[in-house]
Amino acid sequence: MPTKIKPDYKPSQRVFELLKAFGVQNPVEFVGHEMGAFFLYWEGTGKTKASWDTTCLNWMKRTYEDKKHQMAQNRSYSGQQGNVFETVLDNIQNHEPPKPKMRVVYRNPEPPPDLGTMDTEEALEALAQLRRKL
Repeated sequence: MPTKIKPDYKPSQRVFELLKAFGVQNPVEFVGHEMGAFFLYWEGTGKTKASWDTTCLNWMKRTYEDKKHQMAQNRSYSGQQGNVFETVLDNIQNHEPPKPKMRVVYRNPEPPPDLGTMDTEEALEALAQLRRKL
């Protein structure tokens, strides 16, 4: 007989087993994360269901597929494989902080030469002369 969702509803172990078979890597964690939305939705509708486990399983499978699809949409197309979230975490954990940039200030008592207008060869020669002075 169909019933409304009870305030103390918890999915049976069978739901977790079927989600694992469906491809959810950590079904307990996934269901724990999504259970609040599931419960609030069905409590709010007031609808009755013959099997809340079946309803929960279908909800979780659909949510999992939606999230997988969203992650694939956000994935760069550079041949990246696997779970994008885990890849991002790995990149954050293995990333070296940027090295501080150094500012080099050259103090020369002589004013820089007036380069005026010159062709490429003349500019390269003037640059070579400056380097020799250093």
